[in-house]
Amino acid sequence: MIYRGWNGDKWLLTTQPEHGRIAGIIAAGWNFGLSKPRDEVLLAITRHDDGWKGADAAPEVTSDGRPVSFHEKDAVDRLEIWSRSVRQLYEDRKFYAARLVAAHVTYHARNSLDNAKLSPRAAVAVGNFIGEMTRLTQKCMVADQGRQTAVREILAKDPSATPTPEPDDFESDLRFLQICDLLSLILCGDFAGETTIPNVPYMHEGTELLVTRRSDKLAVSISPLPFRKNLRDHLSAIIIPRRRYESSHELREVVQNTKPTTIEFHFGGATEPSSKVAQAG
Repeated sequence: MIYRGWNGDKWLLTTQPEHGRIAGIIAAGWNFGLSKPRDEVLLAITRHDDGWKGADAAPEVTSDGRPVSFHEKDAVDRLEIWSRSVRQLYEDRKFYAARLVAAHVTYHARNSLDNAKLSPRAAVAVGNFIGEMTRLTQKCMVADQGRQTAVREILAKDPSATPTPEPDDFESDLRFLQICDLLSLILCGDFAGETTIPNVPYMHEGTELLVTRRSDKLAVSISPLPFRKNLRDHLSAIIIPRRRYESSHELREVVQNTKPTTIEFHFGGATEPSSKVAQAG
């Protein structure tokens, strides 16, 4: 769950799968340069946080009564959730997507968890998780290479056949996932100000993006604009009162009894239009 302040007296709650969907919209709107990733990369970006569905359906509160954000979730729970995201793609035989998400979550396991504060149980879980992701990655590579080889064999026999082997640039594809993930987090979270994102792949010119948000609206300025045109779409979220919740049960009741809200978001130039809000049916 991602939460942020909204209109002063409320919180805006966005589920991790919805954040992933927004990341996928960002990827789909990209103005690719000379090279373009295969379709399965966009699938990986869209589904990279699908393992959070169960956790987001049962939100928790912190000791001071706030909703627990995804980065505050127990380390062992996060590892299990990340593993679920990868396994779902693997079980769907989306091997390249599973490999990308495995690399993405392994990076977070190595760099985002505060190792100094991990319990012995959590430290062991991190090691087991990295081992699991390494083994699953090897399986994905073998399966994906087998698929690509089969495609090439078909083409060798019949050059007019429809399937074509797809180009791979794994490091660029992984970085692209990270960029789309970050832009979606900036949009859905409470970021305000200006930041530079380096090492951006699939650009016509340059490798950096200057990202700016000057208000609490769902509007972000990016220079240079990496999309084919200004990007507009809608975010589905829950808006709840900004107050202390005495228990996770109380928070869940409020969330379950609140209709989702649809809010327009915007990635574009220097002007930031007001977000349009409508109740989802």
